[in-house]
Amino acid sequence: MTDSEKLDLLLAEIRGTKDEVQSMKKDIRILKDDMKEVKEDVRSLKDDVCTLKGEMKEIKEDIRILKEDVHTLKGEMKEVKEDVRILKEDVHTLKGEMKEVKEDIRILKEDVRILKEDVQLLKKKVTCIELHLENSTDHNIQLIAENFIDLTNKLNQAIPAADNNRMYEVKVNYLIEEVKKLADEVSKIKEKTA
Repeated sequence: MTDSEKLDLLLAEIRGTKDEVQSMKKDIRILKDDMKEVKEDVRSLKDDVCTLKGEMKEIKEDIRILKEDVHTLKGEMKEVKEDVRILKEDVHTLKGEMKEVKEDIRILKEDVRILKEDVQLLKKKVTCIELHLENSTDHNIQLIAENFIDLTNKLNQAIPAADNNRMYEVKVNYLIEEVKKLADEVSKIKEKTA
């Protein structure tokens, strides 16, 4: 091989190498563009990581506060459970007392029923007394008073010195007043029992 052939061969290889270098330059340019995009993405990721770090700090603080709140709630739940236990005991006690109250009410109802019967009996007796006073006693007193006046007049005529007619009138008037008082008392008793 001659020198010129060698040179031609070298030139051909240099041209081939030049083409490859140009192709590599294009690839490097593409890689540079890709690197720019990657750098941009990395910068964006860094920003996102910084933001996430800040948010993580907030979340950690929120979790810490939640833990404190849960701890507080646990304490309060213990108190509520104790209050519920006490309330259950109170309700149980009240149930027992309610049974006693119901029994007392039952006894009171029976007593009231008996009292009503007694009041009805008393009303009947008072009515009988009123009727007796009105029909018998008042009439008999009036008859006695009228006859007494006649006897007094006859006695005064027989014994003029013993003229106690006025005294007897006062006594009769007193008796009439006493009968009125008795009638009023009987009506009051009747009203109270009604």
